[in-house]
Amino acid sequence: RQSTVSDNLAWHEGDPAFSNYDIGGGIVSVRDGYLLDSTVSGNRSLGRGGGLATFTGLAVINSTISGNVAERDIAGGMFVRRPATLRLYSSTVTANRSPLDGGGIWLNAPGSAFHGSIVSGNSSDVGNRDNRFGSAPIASPIDGSHNLIGSTAPLTEPPADTLRIDARLGALASNGGRTRTHALLDGSPAIDAGSNHAALATDQRGLPRVYGAAPDIGAFERQGDIVAEAQPVPGISMRAMLLLAGLLGFAGMRRALQLRRR
Repeated sequence: RQSTVSDNLAWHEGDPAFSNYDIGGGIVSVRDGYLLDSTVSGNRSLGRGGGLATFTGLAVINSTISGNVAERDIAGGMFVRRPATLRLYSSTVTANRSPLDGGGIWLNAPGSAFHGSIVSGNSSDVGNRDNRFGSAPIASPIDGSHNLIGSTAPLTEPPADTLRIDARLGALASNGGRTRTHALLDGSPAIDAGSNHAALATDQRGLPRVYGAAPDIGAFERQGDIVAEAQPVPGISMRAMLLLAGLLGFAGMRRALQLRRR
């Protein structure tokens, strides 16, 4: 809870025949568990599950999975191994990547449910194909409501009311609270379009979960402040700074001489 798991690497130096165990760059879960008010970011695996891998049921609540990479296999953000299922509540999964399917989330079993969550902006968002070390894809429809999900594999059908549009997210940043989040930018379709299925009092940052007409989709609840895309600050070269300093110094000397002559 209220934790950050970042910049870890899963790899091996053993038998190449077991390369499929380069798994779970940030977290590996082998018993039922949950992730709450936390961020998993910037982790890597040489195999699958750049951010996390679970071999059993997992709940991700008010959390952010961002910028994780599976370098050679499936599941950049989360690998949910069959028959495990995923419960995703008011969370954001974005900017994860893998060269094969499931850049955001890879799952291959019926029974998962997403509520009020964003899975968008990954190399591919939700998938169950390209499993070189396991079973072929099976029908894995996702239950739930009030989500924003980008691309999905044919057998990972999202809920009927899912928004399929750009989420307009800011970069992963310190937006308040103990963990980094992706803010909702002006005009984000996720604003006031979510649900509070888990009856959460706050968002990931600890601010009110409901602000406005309805909860926002994702881990970040916009609190009425204006959040715009970051713009680069114009810089000045060292040469220009020295020239400016010289001009200011010369002007100061002239002023001093004028005062002395009076």
